Amino acid sequence: MNLSSLRFCTTSMLMTLNIGLLLIGGLSLWAGFLTVMVLKTALDELIGDAKVEEGAVPARLLDIAAMAALPLLLVNSVLFAHYFSSADHTWLGGMLARIGIDFDAARHSTTAFHLIGATMSMGALYGLGLNTTHELIHRTTDPVATTVARWLGALSCESGFTLHHMAVHHVNAGLYEEPGTSRRGESVYAFIWRATIGANRQGFILECERLRRRGLPLWSWHNRFLTGQAMTLAIAVLYYLCGGWPAVGAFLVVSFQGHFFLEAAGYVEHFGLVRAPGTRFEARHAWNSYRAVSNAILYNLAYHAHHHLYASRPYYELRRDEGAPVLPHGYMTMFALSLVPPLYFKVMQPHLDNWDRNYATEAELRYLRAHGKRVWEPTPAPAE
Repeated sequence: MNLSSLRFCTTSMLMTLNIGLLLIGGLSLWAGFLTVMVLKTALDELIGDAKVEEGAVPARLLDIAAMAALPLLLVNSVLFAHYFSSADHTWLGGMLARIGIDFDAARHSTTAFHLIGATMSMGALYGLGLNTTHELIHRTTDPVATTVARWLGALSCESGFTLHHMAVHHVNAGLYEEPGTSRRGESVYAFIWRATIGANRQGFILECERLRRRGLPLWSWHNRFLTGQAMTLAIAVLYYLCGGWPAVGAFLVVSFQGHFFLEAAGYVEHFGLVRAPGTRFEARHAWNSYRAVSNAILYNLAYHAHHHLYASRPYYELRRDEGAPVLPHGYMTMFALSLVPPLYFKVMQPHLDNWDRNYATEAELRYLRAHGKRVWEPTPAPAE
């Protein structure tokens, strides 16, 4: 076994850790969020890039590690939802007491401040769950993987993403009509609004077109967009049964956090890069990063150029591509910087200028200019 590949179990370990923290309660509920943030930013930059590529890996173990996200997040969700009611509606506290875990005491000792920490932790984990959705929806020949992906997406109301991503984003990335490609000068907040509306709209249209071709009714269980919404509703009902309406409100909050995480990652992946209409996607149309920690947590998401060129390959088979531009920091550090748009634009401008000089074609520069975007221009030679 290639032991270095076990780093891809980090997401599952973080989700398992948070289960333990929810059973303890109190101030420990902040630890999940803080651990994720430290791992994804400070430690990521401290350790730096991965030194070697993966060799032979235990694929079965790594597939299980990815699919384990669903049961682990469901357990997290049930425990989290119970914090919003003083009653033990599901008798969970009594059952845990039989094995020596005083969950009721943990809940009753938890204050509003502690609950904020729990909510932030759950939102971060839901975001990691959506990253797993992204990995699994590419396994189109594996019905178990795609079903797990849809339920993980349902945790953050993402039925539109699971339909749109393969059929639209991977076909049109880099074009202005594609809602999942962030534009120069566009803040992460404006992008998330545009991408969310666009992905859901296009996902619904795609599903309607698929059903029409097959002669199936639009308003039926055949419609995956609608069944995705029903799956989200089922999760909301689970929250209600565990903690009442306050828990449903908490579910909406953590779902939004997960969605924000997903779209912010999408914002970083292609920021400011374009391809001319009618041309094929190449490695230079996605930002790569080789940070060891964030790629372990995000299932090599930042080997993004290779992912687009070989979309059916599982994450542990993705490799570096020397033809891709490289971000100055890891994906998660870039995500943190994007929360302050002027700072993000300042950090990225030299790298966009470099892309214009060394990667872009003249047709791509014209495409940017046609949409009113600034491109790098050579300094005119001084007149003699």
